[in-house]
Amino acid sequence: MSRRIRACIHCTNFPACADSGLRRGAIRQIDLPNASLIRRQPCRHFSAEDKIRILLEGLRGDDSIAGLCRQESIAQSLYYAWSKEFME
Repeated sequence: MSRRIRACIHCTNFPACADSGLRRGAIRQIDLPNASLIRRQPCRHFSAEDKIRILLEGLRGDDSIAGLCRQESIAQSLYYAWSKEFME
């Protein structure tokens, strides 16, 4: 059974990505067989030790925050939220 879903032409993400740099019309409807097989990745939960380890690596300054976040597969906004929480 196929289902119509929105797909991003830019990066082929399912569902369409929220990349603000896309021109209007870059999102299109496509038929995808077995669309029910595509599932979201479950949310990751970080322990307090992991958060502190990541923050200390960022404070050490060996790598940029963007590089560290890419390496840890977290958003920079999440890093800065943890940093703000840690400093309070």
